Amino acid sequence: MGAKRSAAALILAVIALVLSIFAYGYECARDLEVETIVMDSRCDLVVAQLSDLHFPSNGPSMDAILETLKSVDPQIVVLTGDYISSISGIDELRDFVCRLRSELPRTYVFACLGNWDYEDHAKPLVVRALESCGVTVLINSFKLVHVAKCLVAVAGLDDGIYGQPSMSVVEEVMETRSDVRILLVHEPQLALEAVAHGFRGIVFAGHCHGGQIQLLGHPLMLPEMCPRNLFQGVHAISGALVVVSRGIGTSHLPIRIGVMPQIVVLKLVNGGGAH
Repeated sequence: MGAKRSAAALILAVIALVLSIFAYGYECARDLEVETIVMDSRCDLVVAQLSDLHFPSNGPSMDAILETLKSVDPQIVVLTGDYISSISGIDELRDFVCRLRSELPRTYVFACLGNWDYEDHAKPLVVRALESCGVTVLINSFKLVHVAKCLVAVAGLDDGIYGQPSMSVVEEVMETRSDVRILLVHEPQLALEAVAHGFRGIVFAGHCHGGQIQLLGHPLMLPEMCPRNLFQGVHAISGALVVVSRGIGTSHLPIRIGVMPQIVVLKLVNGGGAH
């Protein structure tokens, strides 16, 4: 009898511990951290990155994200894929990007697609939701824009898991005159491939969520196309700067442990550098 009671007590203690960890991770997923990177450039320019929103999500509130963006006041916002976790997130995505365009009316907003945006044949719905509020979706294409006396080339590759990324856009961008070159990809592995293909500039990626659960700074698991040396953070690689965001939302499990949701802010300061 005593052994049965001890076993039952142990099981209850384990269940209580698991529930406590889950509750902690659920609340941590609602926090929001801003990482600011400053680098020399030919121009003065502020770029903010949002990645992996995963609507519908238990992540940071729409209000918190938009208020943070307004306080940063970027000239360009880049969105690097995985906007939904299911078709049910389409309306929330549309509401978010419409508010983003309304509250930052002078800001350019560019987007590429991620693997979740292809699930359940969602790609046309995702693209329509983004474009309906004035977001420029870049799928193996690029745009030139003038921002603060600076000519900026912004390119985007298709998703690397379900899409058909073409490195020809890298060649086109590198052959086009611009002061700043920005490349949007979803998976960090694509960033490495673009750099190997000759891209020199700033690459924004997401996808990995920083592992979403980290133990002692190490990710518990990483999805495909997330190299273990490139799953988060800022990396100088062969003349390019690769920025891998930890993202905003969550996937599969609605928790984060040891890795907060993140908005990345890149501040380019006119110091005469070439990019």
